[in-house]
Amino acid sequence: NISKVNSSDQLIIPFVIAFSVLVVFAGVLRLLLLRVTINLSFNIGSKISQEAFLRRISQPYISQISFSTSDVVNIIFSKVTNTMFGVVLPCVILLSSIAMLLIIFFVLVWIEPEITLITTFSVILSYFGVYYVTKNRVLRYGQVVAEESSVVIKTIQESSHGIREMILSGSQGFYFQAFK
Repeated sequence: NISKVNSSDQLIIPFVIAFSVLVVFAGVLRLLLLRVTINLSFNIGSKISQEAFLRRISQPYISQISFSTSDVVNIIFSKVTNTMFGVVLPCVILLSSIAMLLIIFFVLVWIEPEITLITTFSVILSYFGVYYVTKNRVLRYGQVVAEESSVVIKTIQESSHGIREMILSGSQGFYFQAFK
């Protein structure tokens, strides 16, 4: 008896401590990964925003006056924000999740290949089912959000710049209805 363990009861505390340490370590790693993922996404979004702004201010004067301020704000703020949160962040999270999933998958295949492959196939099949059922609805809602965000920002900009005229003409109700 080299390990000086006489019963299984003597293993409970070391295993609980080891498991607790591993859980805390996994949590810290997950928080670190989340921080890196969000920072990367925001840096990419910042670069896209800077590029959009630079392109906007680098256009000739004739092009500058053909755009309203609300169009510029919509492009630089709304569209870039929607791209960052709707495309960049999910893609970065997806890539990090795929890497983690592959590591877990290979470890599980190494431990129990048959059950792992059956379970993996079932999960993939259910994901494709959910994707198939929700795909058109998500695309339709995405189009509505894109169209409506432009209208809302344009209404806010137009009502803000012409606040004096809006008050004198009594057209607050019109702008409020357009905003709704």
